[in-house]
Amino acid sequence: MPHRFRPRLTFANVTSVSALFIALGGSAYAVTELPKNSVGTKQLKDSAVTTKKITNGAVTGAKIKLSTLGTVPNASSANNARSLGGLRPSAFQQRVRWAIVKGDGTIAAQSGGITNSGHDLYLNPGSDLLNFGSSQAGKAIIATPNGDSNGEESASLCGGTSNPGGINCTGGSVPPGTNDTSHILVTSGQFDGFATNQTYYVAVIG
Repeated sequence: MPHRFRPRLTFANVTSVSALFIALGGSAYAVTELPKNSVGTKQLKDSAVTTKKITNGAVTGAKIKLSTLGTVPNASSANNARSLGGLRPSAFQQRVRWAIVKGDGTIAAQSGGITNSGHDLYLNPGSDLLNFGSSQAGKAIIATPNGDSNGEESASLCGGTSNPGGINCTGGSVPPGTNDTSHILVTSGQFDGFATNQTYYVAVIG
């Protein structure tokens, strides 16, 4: 009667099977593990590197070509704030031009650019035609006695009544070509209404 074959595990069997698995595993590893620095631009497909795959802070400003960037949405607001709707900041700064004029028409002190085109213009004392060198239309004009003067002052924009608060600075000894908005007529007087020469302060704001 023949003997039945009974497989038995021997040390040789275990060793050979283990060697087979190690060999197979090694070949699989060799296929899936890429050598260092072996992937370049040619190996990357279009759109292969997505936002999620970029580590925060990995791309610095030195790596960005600024000319390729459009205007950041909030930057347009910043540009508008800088130009204040198309106007420079100086357009919103109120400028004050001023002068202290003595009773003889001499300008004792001033902010700059103001001259006196005529003194005692209407055969009476107490009038000066001040030239500010540019139009003063639409600006606030103030005139007050200065120093020891205790009378009253009035100041009016020349150039005609078409300008708010304007008058016609003509007649008397008014120099020709001075009836314009660059000139301001200042008259001085006492509280009893008589004209007089006295020191005063005049200012234009705007």
